[in-house]
Amino acid sequence: MRAGIRYIGRGEEGLGCITCHDWGRHQSLGGTRGPDMLTMTERLRPAWFERWLLDPARLQAGTQMP
Repeated sequence: MRAGIRYIGRGEEGLGCITCHDWGRHQSLGGTRGPDMLTMTERLRPAWFERWLLDPARLQAGTQMP
């Protein structure tokens, strides 16, 4: 769990997810708001989520997801 939290952050190993995504009651750091990371597994299918992470623009042209 702690390793996962480290990866969503903005530190050396972080991917910066919390820049746009909320984490429960903790709001994102930026102006753009993506889905809450604590509840997205309730809505997203694992295979789709993997494709999204690998190439978001392929699934949604013009997305702000890097």
